[in-house]
This record gives sequence, structure tokens and C-alpha cells, in this order.
Amino acid sequence: MRFNFRDIGIRQKLWFIAGLSILGMLVIAGISISNQKEIQMAEKRLKTRHLVEVAHGVLSRYYDLSRSGGLSEEEAKAGAVAAVKSLRYEGEEYFWINDMHPTMVMHPYKKELDGQVMPKVQKTKIAHIPHKAAAGV
Repeated sequence: MRFNFRDIGIRQKLWFIAGLSILGMLVIAGISISNQKEIQMAEKRLKTRHLVEVAHGVLSRYYDLSRSGGLSEEEAKAGAVAAVKSLRYEGEEYFWINDMHPTMVMHPYKKELDGQVMPKVQKTKIAHIPHKAAAGV
């Protein structure tokens, strides 16, 4: 027995068309949500890149000053740390500095972390972030 669309009633045809329409809208909505998430992630990556470039520019300026003799190395380091410590974005968001070990060089809000090797600090939410950042370089 072969299915023929002409053999079913008008009510079933309408339900079939409505079902296909809903299914089509759900597929389109799913694709749209997926695309929106990808766009938001790309925007977030770009924003993060720009923020890091700002902080890097500050550090580069102090590095250049120390190389040209305008500041001693210690003065340049202190100035760079102070400048990065004061940087904020989106209100309360901040930058921190850690070295490649990763030892926390400067945290603007938690001064008790300064000088600590971060993998040893297990009770803070930020303990693993510098470790992952240092591993990625």
C-alpha cells in the first residue's frame, strides 16, 4: 500500500503542515542559537585580546623606559606593577601579574597572594587560573 497525500482528510493535512512548520521553526531557532553562541564567544575572545593588548602596552612602555635609561629596572618594574594594579575594565574587573612559575607578582585585591606560588594556594577560586595561563605560554 502506497501513501497518497490526497487520501487523508483536510484536518490531518492541516496538522501535518502545522507540524512541519513548527519543526522547521525549531530547526531554524536551534541553528540561530548555535550561531549566536559562536558570535558571542568570538566577540569575547576579541575583547579579551584587546584588554591584554592594553596591559601589554603599559608593560612595554615601562620596559622601553628601562632600556633607554629613563628609569632603572627596579623603578620600571615598580611603575609597571602600579600601573597594571590600577587598570580596571567593566567596573570591577582587574588585571593581575604572575611570572612563568606561576608566582603571583601582584594581585590588586588580595595582597596576601603576592609572592606566592599559585598551585600551592588551593582554597581560592583564582588559584588555578595563573597556573593554566603560565602553562599556555
